[in-house]
Amino acid sequence: MSTWFKKYSLMIDLCAISLFTALLAMPLTSRLNVNLGIVQWVEKATLAENPTLFFVNPGNIDTRFFRQALILDRNNSRAHHWLGFANAKSGLLEKSVARWRLAGLTSSYFTAWGDWFQKLGNDEASLFWYKMALAFDPYWSDAWYHIGEIHSRKQNWDVAVEAYRNAINSNKFRNSGISDAYTQLGLIFQFVEEHKNVSQALKMYNAALFQNDFASIQLHAEAYYKRGEIYRWQNRDPRESIAEYNNALSIAPYHRWARLQLGNSLYQAYKDVELSVAQIQMALSNWPDDSSKKWPYRYLGDIFGAAGSPNQASEFYRKALRFDPFDKELRDRLRSLELQAEEMSK
Repeated sequence: MSTWFKKYSLMIDLCAISLFTALLAMPLTSRLNVNLGIVQWVEKATLAENPTLFFVNPGNIDTRFFRQALILDRNNSRAHHWLGFANAKSGLLEKSVARWRLAGLTSSYFTAWGDWFQKLGNDEASLFWYKMALAFDPYWSDAWYHIGEIHSRKQNWDVAVEAYRNAINSNKFRNSGISDAYTQLGLIFQFVEEHKNVSQALKMYNAALFQNDFASIQLHAEAYYKRGEIYRWQNRDPRESIAEYNNALSIAPYHRWARLQLGNSLYQAYKDVELSVAQIQMALSNWPDDSSKKWPYRYLGDIFGAAGSPNQASEFYRKALRFDPFDKELRDRLRSLELQAEEMSK
């Protein structure tokens, strides 16, 4: 062995060990830099007036820790993850998406955050996350659907309709169902004045029930109930409505409006007072004490009035008026029965 090698072998060994240690340490140092960047971000959030909204609009974030992390380890997914948010804050969505793909994220990740903020009642933060999901995948139906839900609550009907339609046209659902979106559109077309179109609403309910892809039990039952309601509005054979109300109740037995209209339609179809009243009384047992409670009593009054029992009809109309004393039509019906009773007593 040469003298030179003997002289410098220890130095060579030390250099090799140092290089090997440095290579091992680089991923650890990279992760440390990401943690430092996150700590800085969270500290600013804690000092913010509204920490929840801080993550939606965080202000100027120093990204040097994340960039340093990528110099040390270009595959550091968390660094790509957080740099993606920094880019999104700056409006650089294409760069954000590229970063998030390198981080291994999917649209479900952003939608889950949006859902979480919805549970907290923070619509602004939810919309931010759903829009991030759509930046990642513009055909992600779940995000479009939830945007429609939020704007429906805000009564921004044009935006809601567009969002539900985008969800349906994309047809890329995971946690929501295409039938839910059809039903939401049906409700808007049935009741919202500027979009009211009953025939279009019926088409939406038909499509929802044909697809039979509901994530929501409540909306599944509602689609049947509302279809039955439209049949009633159209003066169709009451047995058609009865079938729809029974379908709704088979899914959601607690659906008091379906139970109420079932009782009313049973009388219209078969003139069976006992059967009809039994259903309406079942609905009443599950009815809250608010102004809407006038309706079961009003229908009971109508049934007994039509069946030739004016005294019982008057009794139920009086009960209905306790929940809505300003209902002029109810007062007029009651007064008409009272006048009839006076005439009969003469």
